[in-house]
Amino acid sequence: MLQGVVFDLDGTLLNSQKELTLRTRDALYAAAGAGVEIVPTTGRFFTGMPEVIQKLPFLHFAITINGAQVYDIREKKAVSTAEIPLGILTSFIGAPFFLALLLRRSPL
Repeated sequence: MLQGVVFDLDGTLLNSQKELTLRTRDALYAAAGAGVEIVPTTGRFFTGMPEVIQKLPFLHFAITINGAQVYDIREKKAVSTAEIPLGILTSFIGAPFFLALLLRRSPL
């Protein structure tokens, strides 16, 4: 038996006008009524998801920020995160800038 379904928003749950159609909404309610866990996924933060998705009463979790966070909708908190540490991020940004300065032909 199917226990959970994970859906992307744009072009999957939402149409090209960013709307949840009645047909899709009815299918989600039917699946949830049959005990299937519906999990929307997005590159956005949970608060950036369209309100029509946020307010679906049967949702428990959402996968957000391009998979970097699992958000518990009922508890209103992240339950799992996969973040890049700040030191690593700044080294990626800083290294190209530093190299550009080293390779620069004219003095600063």
